[in-house]
Amino acid sequence: MPVASVNAYRANQVSTINRGQLLLLAYDGIARFLQEGRAAMLARRYEAQNTNIQKAQDLIVELMCALNPEAFPELAHNLEQLYTYMYQRLVKANVEDDIAALDEVGAMIADLRETWAEAERQLRVMEG
Repeated sequence: MPVASVNAYRANQVSTINRGQLLLLAYDGIARFLQEGRAAMLARRYEAQNTNIQKAQDLIVELMCALNPEAFPELAHNLEQLYTYMYQRLVKANVEDDIAALDEVGAMIADLRETWAEAERQLRVMEG
């Protein structure tokens, strides 16, 4: 499949899903970049490590920018603190080749993803 077709498909996919599903895609992307960064760290492929960890950091920044403190002030505040902590741990992981910090963030993302996926399932049930 040509790259242009794949890009068009992805753009259409993102533009037609709801915010909860978009959040799940972001968490999936972070998890994927962390896995790739971890593999690169273990293989001492520092450029790939840096690239993938920075991509995960970029997605975390996007999540921070998307927070809506007017709708749910306490939730937005708590998520902002959590995202800031994860970002800082990824800086440490990347600079110090700290696999434990990388794994910690990976576990946090997995937990968040699971929580939001369950919320999405419950919302669909409520909507009928």
